[in-house]
Amino acid sequence: MGALFIILLLLLGAGELAGEVLRIDQLSQWETWSFPRGAVELRQDGGLQLVRFGRSTDPMLDASSFEHKTIQRGLVRGGVRVRSNPGAAALLADRDEGTWWQPDPAEGLDQGWIEVDLGRVVLLEQIRLVFPDTAGARPFRDFSVFVSEGATVSSDADLYRFTRVATTSRPNTERRLEYHLFTLDRGDRASGENLETSDTLHFMPVQYVRFVPHQLNPQAALAELEMVAVGDNIGLGTFARGGGIRSGDKFASQAPGLFDGTVDAFWNASAARAAEAHWRDGGQWFEWDLGAVFWLDRIVLYTWDAVELGRSAFLAFSGQLGYEVSVSDGGRVAFAEGQDRIRGNFDYELLSLVDNQATPRRWIFDHHFARRKVRYLFYHHEFGADRYGFNMWEAFLYGQGYPAAIEMESDFIDLGSPKSFTSLDWEAELPPGTAVQLRTKTGDTLEQETLYFDKNGKQVTKERYDSLVKAARGPTEEVLREGADWSPWSENYVEPGEAFRSPSPRRYIRFQLSLSTADPAVTPLLRSLSLSFQEPLVRRGAVAEIFPREAQVGAWEEFSYRIRPEFSAGDRGFDGVRISIPSVAREVRVAIGGQEVEEVSWKAEGDTLGIIFPQPVRRDSVEVRLVVRPLADPTFFAAFLTNAAAPGIRQEVKPANRDALKVFLPGVAATDHLIAQVVVAPGIVTPNGDQVNDQVRLSFDLLKVEAVPQVRIYDLQGRVVKELAGQPGRAQVYEWNGRGEGGNLAPPGIYLCRVRVEAEIGAQTAEKLIRIAY
Repeated sequence: MGALFIILLLLLGAGELAGEVLRIDQLSQWETWSFPRGAVELRQDGGLQLVRFGRSTDPMLDASSFEHKTIQRGLVRGGVRVRSNPGAAALLADRDEGTWWQPDPAEGLDQGWIEVDLGRVVLLEQIRLVFPDTAGARPFRDFSVFVSEGATVSSDADLYRFTRVATTSRPNTERRLEYHLFTLDRGDRASGENLETSDTLHFMPVQYVRFVPHQLNPQAALAELEMVAVGDNIGLGTFARGGGIRSGDKFASQAPGLFDGTVDAFWNASAARAAEAHWRDGGQWFEWDLGAVFWLDRIVLYTWDAVELGRSAFLAFSGQLGYEVSVSDGGRVAFAEGQDRIRGNFDYELLSLVDNQATPRRWIFDHHFARRKVRYLFYHHEFGADRYGFNMWEAFLYGQGYPAAIEMESDFIDLGSPKSFTSLDWEAELPPGTAVQLRTKTGDTLEQETLYFDKNGKQVTKERYDSLVKAARGPTEEVLREGADWSPWSENYVEPGEAFRSPSPRRYIRFQLSLSTADPAVTPLLRSLSLSFQEPLVRRGAVAEIFPREAQVGAWEEFSYRIRPEFSAGDRGFDGVRISIPSVAREVRVAIGGQEVEEVSWKAEGDTLGIIFPQPVRRDSVEVRLVVRPLADPTFFAAFLTNAAAPGIRQEVKPANRDALKVFLPGVAATDHLIAQVVVAPGIVTPNGDQVNDQVRLSFDLLKVEAVPQVRIYDLQGRVVKELAGQPGRAQVYEWNGRGEGGNLAPPGIYLCRVRVEAEIGAQTAEKLIRIAY
């Protein structure tokens, strides 16, 4: 977790406690969660939804949302700057043609300019000027428009390289003017999947726009300065969303310059390293985590000649020779034996292999492709690099609509004392293709950890921190971590109001939720999240242990399961217990307070043994003696207390010590068998409908694996007569009525029953003969 922070339910108002319900439906509550900022909207009404990313957007409208460093003015935000009449500057972007900015002619021509700082570099397609033409306000007659990508040409002043993109050739009388921008890139011989190879790109990288009048005609005014960019650059905000970037180059610290929104920072490719025999050796690669899953359909990689950008001739490169870029939605894959571990174990798909060896080199790489879900990008060089290498100034990622998926996690929510969680509910609006998914985890303890930092903010070990001189030390930070008793994340909750899935009772809880959409045109809307809970049946909890702790695999054996509750005044107690078992139970006996109870009812359903007592237990220990066959090593016997008067509560019984509820099977490790104790009964089947030996029963055990076996019946010619549907579990039981796949009785004779199991540790087959007679 981040800072030392617990949400105290009662004291800090992190939830509304009403009828034992924790309800989260306020903006202030969601703000305490960790979430990908900029990808999810925390609404004023307390709801959550995805943030929409646009196409053909006006970057002026949100310029003030972006900030960047300047040489002279330090950290600044985007916006409009004017020298004359600054109070009216905001009218240039109010999208109201009935208002305007007008310079004061008395201040002189050199004070009549307008400069727009977009706050970040964008791929700009159009600039539109809207002039008023009314009494007291007329169009500017003579002017030029300049743009700059933001490359500084001075090391000690905010001086930028500007390019003129429009100018008047005769006195202007029009109210509306529109200028389309383009970039010439002579590298039209480059090739690659989904790569734009035309020498004309219909945009320009732009951060600054200047409107410069050549004369101040009487009443000259400008009502609106509008712009059209390719779209919202999803690459911006990577760190705010919790994403990041790794690079193998010696300039790895420069890799974040790819999405910082400026051309002042860049990722440099050193030719000395790129010219190595392979990109792995030279370290010319990066892996970029966007922090959420987005629908992308366009990627633009912006490199350019450093001299043209006003940089030192030492940085003048002739461009890269090629690269490969792959994308992944974050799905995991296992590493193959011998596979390099440079990129993460994600299911990457090749997006493009670009060959740029032909001259003249291409500098801007514009990829258009079918929309796909992307969270990770992996890039590496191909074919080495020419001269010194090249600089990648910025990467632009586009995809119209809502992100494909985001995740949020709560901090620790403290209920003050252990509570029995009963159900999880939520209110949501889910258009077709959208989903809300929730998971939980719980625990009773938190551990405090101290983090140490040097003066540059880099985290160091305590030993390193102690060895630093005082002036080199930075701050320390106290954080909370989950204790050893915390559960892993639960399975996803499927329907609102379903039973709680994590261990309970517990004092602390955390939530994880995801919002997703298969259609970028729509978003889910989560309005509230509610957790229902009650006081535990036994407020101080209950522990248990099982004896004996070792057994023979697959052998019927009696075990003693001893439950020791720690009762306190007012406890409701329990009148039932549910124990997970590895097989059907042959015999069950119960003693309460050392006295055997005759009126106990029990039933084994699947892998659970349910026991009901005649009266609630409020002060005694309970011993359950059961005869079962353990098959897994180890076999874990979990248990829950129940009470008919509180049907929603299942109170977990904790192990008295680490392995108190585990039974170990040493024989499993000593055997190579995956299939054991295969039994077919009766040996001869007479399916004549007389209810005697009409079907055969096949049973066997699976060892070491959790797999669904293949069970088939063959005739002696090797033809499949019947395939029995496989099922999960270690104790396997099947029945066959002597009929084939078509439903007809198989002819009398001898048949082969074959069981096959395939798993990562290997495959195994077992066979038995079956005779049919009638």
